[in-house]
Amino acid sequence: MFRLLLCGFLCSAAGWAQDVPYLIHPEKVQFVEGIAGGAIMNTVYCDAHGDLYFRYYDVKRASSAPVVRITHDGHASSFQFAQGLSEDLKDLRMYQLAISGSMLYMVGLDSDGHPTVIRFTSDGKYEGAVRLDQKIAPSAIAVLSSGQMFVLGTRRTSADDAAKPEFEAALGLYDVSGRLVKNVDLNAHDLDLNNPKGAGLMPLELALLDAESDAAYLVFHTAEPKLYVISAGGEVSRTLPLWNPGKEFTPSQLRLGGGQLLLEFTDVSTEGGGSQFRYVSYSSLTGERTGYYYAAPGTTGTLGCYDWRGGFTFLTKRNGQRAIQSASAR
Repeated sequence: MFRLLLCGFLCSAAGWAQDVPYLIHPEKVQFVEGIAGGAIMNTVYCDAHGDLYFRYYDVKRASSAPVVRITHDGHASSFQFAQGLSEDLKDLRMYQLAISGSMLYMVGLDSDGHPTVIRFTSDGKYEGAVRLDQKIAPSAIAVLSSGQMFVLGTRRTSADDAAKPEFEAALGLYDVSGRLVKNVDLNAHDLDLNNPKGAGLMPLELALLDAESDAAYLVFHTAEPKLYVISAGGEVSRTLPLWNPGKEFTPSQLRLGGGQLLLEFTDVSTEGGGSQFRYVSYSSLTGERTGYYYAAPGTTGTLGCYDWRGGFTFLTKRNGQRAIQSASAR
């Protein structure tokens, strides 16, 4: 009887402990010279070297917002990606950036409404553009080592004059010339883009596990997150439900690497107008939770990199100046 009671207590305690996050403690702040503070557009991207890429908002013209690069040792540079573009691409409405090796890819709509992918080197040299042969509103891109691209967007399924417009997810595998190779059927996997709150219309990110990966990973902004794993042949090879730390949390950032994925969850309902953040890591094979973290006071900023050993990098601002905040979970 005593053994049963003891086991029950210990098992309950162990189960409870798994839901208590490790604290992320601030360690070092490194100020970045040469760039000002400002509102960041979309998200911060981290490459395999730990370098950060992001863009500031420019309310006048989206294409005039520069791409900023901060190397892992704190050196900053920026470039105007509109330089070198033809006139019909200079007003390209950009949605998301992807990093593949030393190349940067951006996807958006050109001035005529054609979905277009443009390509740059990491230091801003324009390398070319391709128009996709499908009529979609693109929102995310991932580039395979072969140069083929997964591009995610939405396609309107209702008439133009419909009182209530309806959409479907449009994920396609494209070759290097922009020709559609295969449509990936996401709608067969319980993905409803037309629910009352519009959940799922915005992808969290479409990304590769690493530079040599031949599979893409996709998560949407939904209260019950699910990982879609898409093979290089354009098939949904598996879907994995992902643990959410609470019904008040919604995933807001995704990182991939080291055979794992990390989701940042945000609770914007906090009293006083602030946000609460949780970070959960999962196995990319099974979707099982491998870590759960909470940022301690003093650890603030936008998620940059995660090293898959409990080390975090945040892009922050101190006294109006950009800085990199290093932190670790323990």
